[in-house]
Amino acid sequence: MDDLTNVRRVVGEWFRDASTDEFILHTCPTGHNKQNESLDIQKCEKCKENYYIVDSNDPTATCTRCPRGAICPNGAPPIFEPKSVECSMELPDFPPGSGDPAELALQALADMLGMDVSMIELTDSSRRAPVSFVIHGNAEDIAAATAALEDPVAMAAGLSAQLQKNNNITVTISVSEPVIPEETGEKKRPGEVWQEENGLYILKACGPGTLLVNSTIEDQVITHIPPSLVGTQRSS
Repeated sequence: MDDLTNVRRVVGEWFRDASTDEFILHTCPTGHNKQNESLDIQKCEKCKENYYIVDSNDPTATCTRCPRGAICPNGAPPIFEPKSVECSMELPDFPPGSGDPAELALQALADMLGMDVSMIELTDSSRRAPVSFVIHGNAEDIAAATAALEDPVAMAAGLSAQLQKNNNITVTISVSEPVIPEETGEKKRPGEVWQEENGLYILKACGPGTLLVNSTIEDQVITHIPPSLVGTQRSS
């Protein structure tokens, strides 16, 4: 697309074709379904809560229910055995017309931590200071994020530098001490094996004393079986 001019419009990355003066949807952010059947029907449709999509830029992909025992933050692919860390930040006034301060700050934070911004969720819908958020990931990702958040001076300096790089904005953001929340929700059971196949996560096996039921993608479950039948469970 050497002859196209990169622009942003609504959600996703858009380009203007200089030869036709038409805007073309190029990429969608994580957790969105790319719809581009025609020039008149182009959009990034966000997956609804508790659904995921593996490839947001594959128009044939669809949003699918998040597997039990996993989380799919902001429509991202499933995270099994997830961990999280909570935090908040004080946002100063941003220059007029620069965009949503919370979104810009969270994008800068994600870039600093080397993770997709979909892994960070606002926990306060009002978006007023302080802005509270939770970071999701596996144990290694959350350990690294927590360590970074525990140095408020370095974090403030890093966020300021990242905002300057991303948006040419000069502001100072202060970040609170991180908090590791108590783990809740259903967990992946011992012996469960999930595999990605063609953009879908399939339950392939389960542990002793359970029966795998996966007749449909939307309804993949593990049920307990009577002791007399243990050993008869199957996997697909």
